[in-house]
Amino acid sequence: MKSSMELTETQALYDVMINKLINEYVIVIGLDHKIMDINAAFLKKLGLKKEQAVGHFCHEITHHLSIPCSGRNHPCPLAQVKKTGRSSQASHIHLDQNNIPYNVSISCYPLMEKGELKAVVEVSKDITNEIKFQKKMMQQEKLVSLGRLCAGVAHEINNPLTTILTSSMLMQEDIEQKDPMYDEFTIINNEALRCREIVKSLLDFARQNKSLKRKNDLNKILKESLMLTRKQAKFKNISLGVTLGEDLPMVYIDKDQIQQTIINLTLNAIEATGSGGDIKIFSRFFKENKMVEIMVKDTGDGISSENMDKIFDPFFTTKKTGTGLGLAITHGIIEQHKGTINVESTPGKGTCFIITLPINKTRNHDI
Repeated sequence: MKSSMELTETQALYDVMINKLINEYVIVIGLDHKIMDINAAFLKKLGLKKEQAVGHFCHEITHHLSIPCSGRNHPCPLAQVKKTGRSSQASHIHLDQNNIPYNVSISCYPLMEKGELKAVVEVSKDITNEIKFQKKMMQQEKLVSLGRLCAGVAHEINNPLTTILTSSMLMQEDIEQKDPMYDEFTIINNEALRCREIVKSLLDFARQNKSLKRKNDLNKILKESLMLTRKQAKFKNISLGVTLGEDLPMVYIDKDQIQQTIINLTLNAIEATGSGGDIKIFSRFFKENKMVEIMVKDTGDGISSENMDKIFDPFFTTKKTGTGLGLAITHGIIEQHKGTINVESTPGKGTCFIITLPINKTRNHDI
């Protein structure tokens, strides 16, 4: 039997191990799923004190659930250890102190006493950034492949489409307006023109041209974009305003591409916002990291949680007449500028697109 001094030293070593040397989140869980111990890093992530976690069920603390984890997406590591007597691994989505989900990789190890399983030690690591990076790389690969496909398809469609449109217009010129066929040709012409716009969108999405970046006044571009969309907002009785940062430096950007981005986001906001709603455009400068931020915020319908991960995907749209390429093109433009575009949305309350752009040239990415 260990002496009291040996037990004290063991306890001290244990405390140092889980609270000082291990940066991951560590909990000791009993076979009844109740937390027996938890390290400081995990408590900080959860925003809890130790007495608020110890004695509570692990699924209650990490998942805010009343029953243990189960199923294909959230297999219970403890249940696996109890079943096999060996360590187990799993990936879960936990909730932090603000109820925000984050991805974790879990390793669960058995604690044995005289050959009998008494508890488990669960070590989890936040892999949210790794998951985001993997998704981003997959998205980029998908966009490159789709871009090549779209370019080929668009060029193949353009030639016969031009022939159809030209022939239809010439035939329409040879008949009188009172002829029943005149209206039929008008329909053909309009639909062909609509197809041409879709083809143009495909080519815009597929183009591989680098951004032609020059020093530009971002606030001036935002004002011009506002003027070009003000009529559409007024037509729907929507308030369209702008709050510009006074200390914005000149920014290396492609004026036409950034203006296209702002107009696209603003028109989307107008379409999603009902009469009497508000749309605000903001700009500001972050001196510490030499970045500028643009926000386009509306009080419209918002985006459902199931659609949030799809909105930048090519051809994904909730509009009846949309091509689903607008936001994909916007995303590509911001990527070419070495910036980021993110979205925050609450269904029924509105959406906010947040763009960040570097103010200086980036090596090998400017003309």
